[in-house]
Amino acid sequence: MYGQPDNKLDLKINAMEELLLKLYEKNIKVSIDNNYKLNLKINGNDNDNINDIIEEVKINKQSLIDYISSLNTKKSDTSNSYDILEDTLLQVKLQETYEATPQQKSEFLRRFFTIKYAFNIVFTVELPGSDNEIIRKVIDKLIERHEILRTTFLIKDKEIRQKVHPKISDDFEIAYINLTQVDNKDEILSEEFQDLKANVFDFENGPIIAVKIIEYDADNKGIIFAMHHLISDLVSADIIKKEISLLYNYFIKKDQQELPELKFQSKEYASWVYNYIKSSSGKNKINRYREKILNSLKEDSIIGDNYQDSYITKLEKELNIALGKKDRKDLPDFFGDIYNIYPDPGAFYQNFIEEERIKKLNKLANTYQSSIFNMLIAIFAITFYRKNKNKSVRIATLHSGRLLQEFENIIGWFASEIILCLSVKEDFSIREFLENISDTFLETSQYSFYPYEKIMHDLDLNLDTLAPIFINYQVQNERYNMEIAPLHRSSGFGYFVFGCDFIQYDNCIKMMINYNIKHFSGIEVQQLVEDCNVLIDQLFAKPEILINELFVEQSKNLL
Repeated sequence: MYGQPDNKLDLKINAMEELLLKLYEKNIKVSIDNNYKLNLKINGNDNDNINDIIEEVKINKQSLIDYISSLNTKKSDTSNSYDILEDTLLQVKLQETYEATPQQKSEFLRRFFTIKYAFNIVFTVELPGSDNEIIRKVIDKLIERHEILRTTFLIKDKEIRQKVHPKISDDFEIAYINLTQVDNKDEILSEEFQDLKANVFDFENGPIIAVKIIEYDADNKGIIFAMHHLISDLVSADIIKKEISLLYNYFIKKDQQELPELKFQSKEYASWVYNYIKSSSGKNKINRYREKILNSLKEDSIIGDNYQDSYITKLEKELNIALGKKDRKDLPDFFGDIYNIYPDPGAFYQNFIEEERIKKLNKLANTYQSSIFNMLIAIFAITFYRKNKNKSVRIATLHSGRLLQEFENIIGWFASEIILCLSVKEDFSIREFLENISDTFLETSQYSFYPYEKIMHDLDLNLDTLAPIFINYQVQNERYNMEIAPLHRSSGFGYFVFGCDFIQYDNCIKMMINYNIKHFSGIEVQQLVEDCNVLIDQLFAKPEILINELFVEQSKNLL
């Protein structure tokens, strides 16, 4: 599950919709001109009964202008997006190879430079009492339905392209593992799962998926499904789980309706992305995105004439190491498609937000009409602001990337990092800051088609400066049954300065933190997590507290 904006903005939108309805009922037309001036045209004769609503319009004038403006923009953007989608469908005819998405290009290059590279999504689907032959039919049908499951990737004419095959590679076989007569079932099952997590797929020849049928005992049977992130994301995994169950029932019962045909596939999405980037609507959004990021950087006086943090210089050094004197004339232009071929050294820290604090977070989320995810972003943003005193905190987080409804049921890597530029103002209440986060998330989600590697290339900035913090949030609707205790490892991933994956279980929130040891020590990371827990307690004690008061209270606690 990817983090979504909370419902505070929904309430604001509902209020504007209700106000527009009242105006309509009073026969009052409302519009905004090119200078964003609000115009009211009163068509009725009953002017005595409109004083209250006119007063309400005055109070909500700016919100009403913003709402009507966003509707006009959304209408224009959506119309343009769908026009481009229809044009894309006409353009993408039967070809030998097709465009690859920015995410696919980045992942292909990472595999190109790092031969033994596994970044796999692995999950299980339970099919109690199932028949092996029917399971095979289900997988065959799934592969037939989704082209990306029988797609390979290659470099052609200095471009990374995808090739859709009429059938999956001959090397694809569904393994069968019978554990019914085995004592150490769980141990073997865990090993099989980890083997698939570490499996190195062949991008050029395929297959890029693997399936194992597991017969656990007489009553429990299912499959382990693995695919490289190159062709999938977590939403894709959910689609596959759902469709496997539906297809199995279809083959068993025969009376259920088969899954509807897909009008679009992953290759159409890739083509739409590149057409949209080149469109006037896409260019306008990219310019707005870059401007927001530049304003955030300027707010902290980070960039200037003598700034040395160059993405191009760093990547060129990495390419010289990776390729040596190899001729690059037939290779793609790597700039804007990859970063951190050789990530900085990192370490790993795991800790938990325990059940009592989760109850506090839930109550706070209800009080603020927010979400747990936005609460966590706010808490970490404030903690990092307190540490570094940057006026603007830039946090990368995942967005599903499925910007149009037509992409909802397609398998592929759509998810993309977006960069939230958050101004932390000390006179803000937490409620105001959460509103700012919600608005920022909603706006920035429009830019998910444009990956941060391209922003880095456009601005010639490294990720350490552009978005030093990464936060991701998932929900597992089950209890965490392992030991809830801190864990520190000296080996980790230093891709981001500070990257935290929150996984919410029924009884805790697990924090899996990879951090760059050039920027943080283990003690500093541990202190940051403790500070976040203290902030939760302070907010629960005084929900309407201002940000600057939080710092005073926290200093007292530290003393």
